[in-house]
Amino acid sequence: AGNVQGLSALICSLTVLSTLILTVLGVFWVLLPLMRLGRGMRAVAKSLKAGDNEGTIESRKPSVLLEVDAIGQDFETIVVDFLGFSSTQIRDNKYAPKDSDKPFAICFTDIESSTGLWGNFPIDMGRGVQEHHAIIRELIKKHHVYEVKTVGDCFMCTSPSADDMIQFVLDIQTEFYKHEWNWPSIEDFYKQKSTTGVPDNYCDFWNGIRVRIGVHYGQGEVTYDKVTKGYDYYGTVVNTAARIESAGHGGQVIASAALVAALRSDIPAATKPLGVHSLRGVPDPVQLIQVMPHCLAGR
Repeated sequence: AGNVQGLSALICSLTVLSTLILTVLGVFWVLLPLMRLGRGMRAVAKSLKAGDNEGTIESRKPSVLLEVDAIGQDFETIVVDFLGFSSTQIRDNKYAPKDSDKPFAICFTDIESSTGLWGNFPIDMGRGVQEHHAIIRELIKKHHVYEVKTVGDCFMCTSPSADDMIQFVLDIQTEFYKHEWNWPSIEDFYKQKSTTGVPDNYCDFWNGIRVRIGVHYGQGEVTYDKVTKGYDYYGTVVNTAARIESAGHGGQVIASAALVAALRSDIPAATKPLGVHSLRGVPDPVQLIQVMPHCLAGR
């Protein structure tokens, strides 16, 4: 009996010990990549604080993104947003709409199927989103548009001028098409998701990351944030622009009739009426118009 009791005690002790060891290993398995990610992000933040330019910190980004790949998709979005938005540092409010009594143009952008792209091509997507951010920010400077915020791979931008805004969003589609993404597998990914088949002239209209864009015009509440030292925007005009963006597909620009009516000059693009639509959370139906660069009107 004594031998049996001793054996039972030994088994219980070994069970407790193995459970403790597995628990400790599990904790370290989760915490170690997070710790490495934290060190990488702190290194980039230190460079930014010291005033280093994008070229100086560029070499540090791949290692941070590799750590993110080991953790998961949600962290990828967080880090890309951190690396992208933090690099703007000082907000340039020169072209921000500042008066709630005056209407303004507002747009939202979003990458089509970003979740699937992150899941299938995490490293390519990390690089691609950085290029996506760089292209859009160059066009923001060119067209005097104001970057309100980014959330993951989505941009929210405003402008007092409907004309500047429409040229800005059209140029996004054109520049994305012209850009050398060096990412052949993304075309196969989008082709597989197509519900209308793949046309013979596919390459004449499609290349790389696809972004859908919604644009609206109207009055809204304008506030200045003392923490971010930038302007933010609220109200139905903002919600409507966001819902218009959600109604589109990658590679498409959809504008409201209000935005088109506010233009001072003819639209340098191909337009297509899409009818009146009820958008979730928007009190009144909205007349939508597809607006595309002439060279991409065949999409």
